[in-house]
Amino acid sequence: MADFSGQVLLDNDMVDVVVDLGKDTITLVAGDVEIGTWATEDCKIRPVGDGTWMIYAEDDSLSFEPSDPRGFELNLNGAATPVVRPKQPGRHLKSSLHQGPPPRLGTLLGFYLLAAITGALGLWAIISMIL
Repeated sequence: MADFSGQVLLDNDMVDVVVDLGKDTITLVAGDVEIGTWATEDCKIRPVGDGTWMIYAEDDSLSFEPSDPRGFELNLNGAATPVVRPKQPGRHLKSSLHQGPPPRLGTLLGFYLLAAITGALGLWAIISMIL
């Protein structure tokens, strides 16, 4: 169906490869060396995020980073290979890593004014309980 260039992680090194997504087979080639050919029904490809995919075949797995992650995904959706999306944590967890803008002066003044009033009311309540 289509060839996709990218990189796989082999022995802690990134190796340039081409993944051929055929109708009946999936072939992985690095330069002139064929790493493997698998029947599509014996191979599972799952996204792991950030454009990286895990290829599972014959009790082994490879981390594949295609040069065109979107095209790779679209081609997989049309292929016989099952694409299973892992449950991702909510986007709110990712966005919590980024800080927002600093508060405005009015917000700071309002916060400290409310804190001072709350403190004064608490002190008044303690004094009134004692006397």
